[in-house]
Formats: sequence, C-alpha cells, structure tokens
Amino acid sequence: DTPSSAANISIPLFPPPLPMFSLKILRPLQRILASRGHSLPFVLLAIVTVALAAATFIGQRWGFGVAASCVYHAWWCMLLWAVLAAVGLWQVCRVMGRRWHLAALHAALVLILAGAACTHFTGQSGRVHLRQGVAATGCPADEAATDSLVWPFSLTLERFDEVLYTGTNMPRDYRSHLLVRHPDGSPQRYCVSMNKVARIQGYTFCALSFDSDRKGSILLVRRDVWGE
Repeated sequence: DTPSSAANISIPLFPPPLPMFSLKILRPLQRILASRGHSLPFVLLAIVTVALAAATFIGQRWGFGVAASCVYHAWWCMLLWAVLAAVGLWQVCRVMGRRWHLAALHAALVLILAGAACTHFTGQSGRVHLRQGVAATGCPADEAATDSLVWPFSLTLERFDEVLYTGTNMPRDYRSHLLVRHPDGSPQRYCVSMNKVARIQGYTFCALSFDSDRKGSILLVRRDVWGE
C-alpha cells in the first residue's frame, strides 16, 4: 500500500432527493412566468454564470473535488438547472408559432440541459489510484449497480508535477501526465490538471487527489454511457 494525501475528497455524485411540491406552491412561479417571462431566463442565466465562475475559482484554489461537492453536484445547483430548463420549456410553448427564432433558441437550451441531465444521472463513476509507471485498465465503481469500470485501453502515470507560484511555495496547479496505450499498441499522451480533464473513448478523467510522495495521483473517472 502507498500513502495518500489527506486531501482525498468524497464527492456526492447525486443530489439528495428533493421534496415534492404541490400545485399550490407552484402557482407563484406560474405568476412570475406570466408577468416576467421575457426577462426571467436571462436572470437565471446570470445566476448560473455567477455560480459557474465561483466553481472555477474554487477549483483553482482547492481543486475539482471541492468545486464538484460545493457547486457542480450540489442539490441547489441541480435545482437551479431544473428551474432553468422548466422556464426554457415554458418559453418554447409560449412563443411557438409566433416567434420561431426565440422558440428555437429556448428549445436548444432545453435540449442541452436534457443531455447534461442524462449524462449526470445515467453515467458511471469511480476513482482510480495511479502509481508512476504502473498501468491500470479499470477501477472500482461508486455505484452498486456495477462492481467496476473497465476501459478498453491501458492508463499509466508517467509523472506528477506540482506547479508553484513564482517566488513562493504556494501550489498553483497539480498535473498528472498520462500515457494511454490503445489495443493496437498506439500510444497517446494526456495531461490532467486542476482545470483540465482528459476525455478518452467515452471516459472522462479529472484530478481528485495525489500521494504525499508525489509519485501517485487519484483521478475521478466518469463514463458517459449515452455519449459514447
């Protein structure tokens, strides 16, 4: 066994179930849509933009795991995206037949959000612990529906770098340099850092943690089943 850093973060990949709202509670939302239907989508988009900007800052400062736990996979963020999709669908129905360009714009937004939701709720995920020079072809899965994730290539950590701010000992980035070898033997190299992921044949690898001796890293693995 090898030592791992204490910064190994458990990411809640699925938000807790939300309470069911009655139709009476939804009536104020219906009145808002009727009175401010034109501006509400832009207000929601502005809120989403601020949230994503905050997630980017958190990811740069504390890593992707913290950003995913606090923002990307948080229940309030899922609720915000759901409300945005509902408002977009409402706008499509409201302007359909009168303003086709607006209907197409909102329909495209709803379609993008539906695809993102499909990926989030049907995807498979796990964590792979890579040691320098040791190839990996799979990892245990987080979900109970399957025991492990097995990808059709080998993944090897060539080296791990800690990048510091100039003139300080403060880390600016953590980089895992990966060697991918496909079944036909052809090599391909990737670099996974705090704000850079590697997408390989339907699998996405994100930086999560690293070993204290700087010779190993832990990556979050996510498989987009419908996106392959």
